[in-house]
Amino acid sequence: MHSFKNKSFAAILLVFAFLFSACAATSDNPDASAKTYSQVQENKQMLLEQSFASFRDYVNRDMPPESLFVFITDTSRYWMDTLELAAQTESLNLLEERPFHEVLAIITYRLYEKEKMWTVPENRMLFIMISKNGILWKLTDQDFGPAEVRNDRGTVGLSITPKIPLMIFTWDDLSWRLNLRETMPLVMRGFETIAIKKNWTKTQLALDILEKEFRYDVLTIDDSLLWPIPAI
Repeated sequence: MHSFKNKSFAAILLVFAFLFSACAATSDNPDASAKTYSQVQENKQMLLEQSFASFRDYVNRDMPPESLFVFITDTSRYWMDTLELAAQTESLNLLEERPFHEVLAIITYRLYEKEKMWTVPENRMLFIMISKNGILWKLTDQDFGPAEVRNDRGTVGLSITPKIPLMIFTWDDLSWRLNLRETMPLVMRGFETIAIKKNWTKTQLALDILEKEFRYDVLTIDDSLLWPIPAI
């Protein structure tokens, strides 16, 4: 962790050094200003690739969910809080109105709750999404292409399709953070085509995915997960 912080801090210093030099030395020189902007973007790209590599390492080492907060945006944290509340309270009608990636996260949460599969006391939606064996975990083992940066937005795609964004990052003036709310629809879009081809609802598709994923661990995965799990 200290190594990651040191590298990140050094990269941040480089970014700010270029920014200050732009203000001091290139205000009357458009060509120099453009060159400095390009250098800043290159350094931000380097920092993004470092952050993404550290994020993958943390996930694969099965670090506690709270240790992953440093890698995600504040809006992602708020979004996960709303999903956890929805998993505990929302009826089927409201669930069906949500996009598929939210439906899958909510039903997965309910499965863990019903079967008492939790191994963490809190931050459970974060655990479901990006901890080891979470929804994004298998994705972190894929081969990725180079990161791309455009101002304060960074993207990473698979090596075979590097220009197609799969993970979205936001620059917060100090570091890159994973934007889960924008990333999850991109990760899940392939699954949604399955529902269209089979004429399934989003909840039917989510149950089918969980059945395949947990068939050796859970005896029954059924429509009871489409409703909040009663407190015992």
